[in-house]
Parts: sequence; C-alpha cells; structure tokens
Amino acid sequence: MAEAHKAKDIEAEVVNQLSGLRTDLGQKIKEIKSLSGDFKNSVEKEKETTKKAVASLEESLALIDSDPAAVAGKGDPFVVRLGVDRQVERQIDEENYLHRAYLNLENSGRELESIVVGEIQKAYNALASIMKREADENYSTIERLRSGPVGMARDFEWNEFVINDPHFVNPNLPLRKVEG
Repeated sequence: MAEAHKAKDIEAEVVNQLSGLRTDLGQKIKEIKSLSGDFKNSVEKEKETTKKAVASLEESLALIDSDPAAVAGKGDPFVVRLGVDRQVERQIDEENYLHRAYLNLENSGRELESIVVGEIQKAYNALASIMKREADENYSTIERLRSGPVGMARDFEWNEFVINDPHFVNPNLPLRKVEG
C-alpha cells in the first residue's frame, strides 16, 4: 500500500512536472527555430562592396597624385571617401544585425536551460519531499516499535494471559500461610 501511495505521489508531483517541461521545451524550441531567419544577411556582400569602395578610393588618390587636373566629379577623392564612409556604415550595420541575432539566440538558449534546470530542480524537490515523508514515517515507526513491542518485558504477554484467564492461578496472589 505504501509503495502504491509513493508511486502515485511520484506520478503526480514529479512525472507531471517533467511532462509539463516537455511541452515548454517544445514551445521554446519553436521559438529558437523561428530565429533562423535572423541569420540570413548580406555581411559578405557588404564586405565585398566595401573592398571595392576602398579600391576606388585608392585609385582616386593615386590618380590625383599623378594628375591633379584629371580627377573631378565622382572621381574626386572627397566624394569617393564619402561613399566609402557610407559603405562602411552599411557593413557595420549588417554585422551588428548579425551580432544581435547571435546574442538573441544565446539568450534564448540561456532561457531554455533556465527552464530545464528549474523544472528538474522542482521535480527533484518533489521527489525529496516524498522521500522525506517516507523517512519521517519510518522514524515514527521505529519510535513506536521501540516504545512498544521492543521495549516491553519479554513475559508481558504471558503475564497478561495468565492474569486474565480463569483457568490459571493468578501469580500475584500470595501463597496462603497456616499461621494466619
């Protein structure tokens, strides 16, 4: 009976919590999977465009060194430099977007682990409570045994039987004396 009660307690307090955890995990995994779109980016494309813009600036600077009159309009090193600055900003924006996506994924992983650890701790705590109740019952049984059957005189039951059965002579009756 005690084992059936213990199994029922474990089912109710531990297994149900872990089943709830399974549901929570499924939901959190879906959330993490939905983050996969955040990793689609154009960092590599932006890096290539930045390399080309820097190469254009180098060409513009080299051309102005050799023939200052040849560079004008779009080829002006100042204008080309502004284009490089804008391109570097776009590249950094794209890199930061990717960085934030990784941080978001890491944070989701942290939350997931926190949920798992918290639920497992709750389950262990419930199991520990069940085990403590069982241990307390065992200690109580030990005390009842020690104060009851273990602590009584070995002939207690026999004496009670003899005293209360009319077919036996009560051992507490004194022997009779002739003197009187």
